Amino acid sequence: NNRLLAFCVVIIHFLWGTSFWKGIQPNSNSIHLDFAADTVVVPLSKSCSISRDFVSTKNITSLPFPIGSRYKDMSLLASEIKTISHIPRKRQIVITHRSRLCANPYVIGRLSGEYVSIVQNWARLSINDTAETLSQLVGRYNVPSKGKYYLEIIGLLCNDLSWDGEYKHVCLEDPSYMKLTDDWAHIYVDSLGANENTLDRDVGIGHWRMSNKVVSMPLQTRYQPEGCRANKDERCLLPMSKDRFDPYQFEFQNQNESSLIQDRVLAVNEANQNILLCFVGLSHAREMAAAVNLWLQKLNTSNIKAVSVDAQFPRFVNQQFIQNNIIRRKCTRTVIAAGQWSVGRIPPGSKYARLPPTQFPQYRDEIHNMIVDLQASDANGIFLRSIHYNSLGDVKLTCPPQDWRHPAVIDQLNMIIKNLTQSMGVQFIDTSQIIGPMWDAAGDFCHYRNDDISSSEALYMLGRLLPFEI
Repeated sequence: NNRLLAFCVVIIHFLWGTSFWKGIQPNSNSIHLDFAADTVVVPLSKSCSISRDFVSTKNITSLPFPIGSRYKDMSLLASEIKTISHIPRKRQIVITHRSRLCANPYVIGRLSGEYVSIVQNWARLSINDTAETLSQLVGRYNVPSKGKYYLEIIGLLCNDLSWDGEYKHVCLEDPSYMKLTDDWAHIYVDSLGANENTLDRDVGIGHWRMSNKVVSMPLQTRYQPEGCRANKDERCLLPMSKDRFDPYQFEFQNQNESSLIQDRVLAVNEANQNILLCFVGLSHAREMAAAVNLWLQKLNTSNIKAVSVDAQFPRFVNQQFIQNNIIRRKCTRTVIAAGQWSVGRIPPGSKYARLPPTQFPQYRDEIHNMIVDLQASDANGIFLRSIHYNSLGDVKLTCPPQDWRHPAVIDQLNMIIKNLTQSMGVQFIDTSQIIGPMWDAAGDFCHYRNDDISSSEALYMLGRLLPFEI
């Protein structure tokens, strides 16, 4: 027993001087291992400590709640964070936070390494703690390979948007303090699980994968600081740079995706069949039609064409619109995605410029009525598409915001569309597995054009729209 005790003392003494022991100290900046709970604690960003220090010097009741304004140079949500943990065997990320100010936060998590993936399906849990009110956000990730992945989590909103609440004046957190994880925070993925929702056709589209063997760097959120539209100094160039996305290309689950579509195109050509693909919306519909046509040119066909049809709002797609712009145009397939103008910054010269962003219940009613009119018509081959995420451009980051197309709003719109298409029997094309991991990559912080994102989405769209049999 004495020899065993002496041996243990030697081992502990050895570990005390190593980075291993330092890595499991509560105050360490390194990863904290909690063997009992099978978790790995991820180091937090500096903004968490800065924001905590700020809040500790203030009267807690004087802080804005809910957020109608924001404090500069701090983040309310960051001040609430206690720990961020990784549970490898469950492929979960767990955020434990106080609920004094931020009872219902909205966060975005992203893994980057050999693959890029969004942490999703966040669930909210309450914790019974006599000392303080705590809550947890539990998200899941899905990557196709094991290994080291950088983890970035940003907090967009101290409190998520409510279903029937006014959000016109709700500000996002200060972009310089949104980050909740350390710049180099990472996890090790050692457990892979099959897609659990195998009935969803869009779950297995594919993944963004590193295309070369360069040393991986953390993929950090891209945004446009205030005053950087024409400014080229370092303060603007670094957060706005698109170079961070260059190492990644989209890899379809079915590696023969383009060959399969080419076979269908050849069948259309041989049958001398004409197919018109109509994309209803506005600028995003125009960009998608252009990307689809680029593929059709590569596939050497003149029998299939894509066109865009303008409709700023879902309520514009009524019986008259359907008759004049879909049926008379003889659209073979029609893909509708009207939502950007509903919650976006409307151009100053437009007659709709003074309209406020559409509230979620009103948007649901517009989509519902649009589907009713479509189903009552003779239009065939109707699809609704998920609304594209927009990057964090300067007009979304002002307080109050001038544009509301940030992920918290777009998620609500897409949930409305998905729920209504399921309940009303309409086909839904969800491209979020392509757009989501690169949600902040749009060159103008809005449109996906002439890049691998738009090209991959267009190819997937052709796969969903072209007939399997002629």
